[in-house]
Amino acid sequence: MKAFKFVSIFVFIFFIAISLPSVSAQLFKPSVRNSITLVPAYFYPTEDDFLKLINAKTVRTQVIILNPDNGPSGIADDNYKDAIRRLLLKGKIPIGYVYTGYGRRDINDIKSDIDRWYKFYPNIRGIFLDEVSDNEEFIALYAALYKFIRSKYRGMVVINPGTNFSKELINFCDYAVVFEGSPDELSNFVVDKSLLPCSNKLVFLVYGVKDNEFGEILNDVIEKGVKNIYITDDTLPNPWDTLSKYFGRF
Repeated sequence: MKAFKFVSIFVFIFFIAISLPSVSAQLFKPSVRNSITLVPAYFYPTEDDFLKLINAKTVRTQVIILNPDNGPSGIADDNYKDAIRRLLLKGKIPIGYVYTGYGRRDINDIKSDIDRWYKFYPNIRGIFLDEVSDNEEFIALYAALYKFIRSKYRGMVVINPGTNFSKELINFCDYAVVFEGSPDELSNFVVDKSLLPCSNKLVFLVYGVKDNEFGEILNDVIEKGVKNIYITDDTLPNPWDTLSKYFGRF
């Protein structure tokens, strides 16, 4: 009986020992809970890609950027109204595109675009501010826009500097695109140490990804400490005018 107990204990310890690497990997693997897939859906709602987008599932919450005409355009579009309704029914978060001219655009023009988004499409859930300057002199502008969107509409705010930026700016958004570029650019990119404590707010947008690069790119983004992503095979000049062929795989 004692020998049996000894062997049983030995087997138990051995099993635990060989299991530790996999257990550790599971414990320390970045979780995708509360993370997003940020989709620049710069294609018309009646296109096949939009239908795929509406029905596609991902492990992350999908935040969909709508962009009728470099902004909300001058009139409401019934197809966008229907698209927003259908996205919401699928549990997705539609937000509207507004450009800021790297801080040089007049704040009143920016606010006018934001107001039109909510006037035309009252069911949108937030605003995507593009062409965001990483220059500290414009922080006050983005702070004012954040306050405007949150206080007037209670909307989500996503900003796009597309590169490392002043840490103070992270206080004026829900998410921030810290990288937008190609695989070659990604390989040389390092998230600034000051931003790493806020990694849950950071987003990577990677375009021009080939089939044999996808797994490596996905791992590279995760290893850089960021879990909010969008990876597409689409390329310049507009890498956001089709839905990623990899959608549903990340």
